[in-house]
Amino acid sequence: MKKRVVKIKYIVFASLLIVAMIFIVYSFQSSLTPYVKIQEAKMSPGRIQVAGLLQANSVKYDRETQIMEFIICEPEGDVLEVHYNGYRRSNLNDVEKVVVIGTYDQVECIFNADEILVKCPSKYEGRLE
Repeated sequence: MKKRVVKIKYIVFASLLIVAMIFIVYSFQSSLTPYVKIQEAKMSPGRIQVAGLLQANSVKYDRETQIMEFIICEPEGDVLEVHYNGYRRSNLNDVEKVVVIGTYDQVECIFNADEILVKCPSKYEGRLE
């Protein structure tokens, strides 16, 4: 009788452990945001990340609505218009590469970013102290 109770405890513990692992894996996979090229971004229905070069003099910011608009491009020539609703990034004019995270609106043909990550300019790379 005692062996049977111990066996049931192990089965219950193993089952709970398996359920917890499935939950962790599912949560991790659903939080991943894949990097895609601009061409792929224009066809993607979900939340994605797009990296590109900030097009010179394309940053426009409306203080009243707090909407920032700019254009990123890829060396292949693909271009993406980005709208970001939030405070203006002060260092945006000093960077070359930008990563935007959000969704592409296929009706308006714009990328609605909810996050902007800037890559440090090359003047900071490889500097010896």
